[in-house]
Amino acid sequence: MKRNAIVKIIPFLVLAALLTHCASNPSGGDAVTAALEGSEPPKPSASLTALLTTLRAQGYDGVGLEYENDSTLDFLNKIFQNPRAGHRKIKLTYTGLALSYDAKHESLTVGGTSDIENILKYIEKNIPLRVKTP
Repeated sequence: MKRNAIVKIIPFLVLAALLTHCASNPSGGDAVTAALEGSEPPKPSASLTALLTTLRAQGYDGVGLEYENDSTLDFLNKIFQNPRAGHRKIKLTYTGLALSYDAKHESLTVGGTSDIENILKYIEKNIPLRVKTP
């Protein structure tokens, strides 16, 4: 009976020893720190700069767009340069798997189609215009 209990505890003791060794070994973090120190963040592409300018002009903000390729950024820019997409209740813009709008958070996810006309129709139908304040 005692032997079975000892056999069951051995893997946990090995794991605890391994974790203690890894946590006390300072060399693991040095490589990561050295790689991050002195490195400058990548400069935004012209496509990203153009899209963010378009979005901000309409009071929108893009989330995670710095990870998109230039063709996606140019595609989004074409959508938001269209007056039909302007002055809507959109605070955040994302890319994703499906075209959707979250009214509570006023966020638009663009995805699921590459047809700009269908996206603009969706925006017109599902996203209300921002009410102008006097």
